[in-house]
Amino acid sequence: MREGYKYDDKCLRNELAVLINYVATSLQSHSFFLERDSSNGDGQTFLEFLINQAVFDELNQVGSKKFLLSTKDEDIELKKLMLTGILYLVRDSENKQAH
Repeated sequence: MREGYKYDDKCLRNELAVLINYVATSLQSHSFFLERDSSNGDGQTFLEFLINQAVFDELNQVGSKKFLLSTKDEDIELKKLMLTGILYLVRDSENKQAH
């Protein structure tokens, strides 16, 4: 996500986000989004990763880090896709771990 600056890279990235959302519509897949990843050292779940990336720019202090997404259509689309995926995962009232 951080390295793709070409238009084609951003389109591919967004298509992958669409596929992730298709997977997230299945209740049986939610446990995979909530598994901790110990291989990268931070033990973050994929849901936590989505939330962090979706709100990165809003939580970013001015001047502290480079903004992740721009206001171009492709970046706005990605933000909407990430937020949609998050909503798929948390809308199930039985999914206490996601809440």
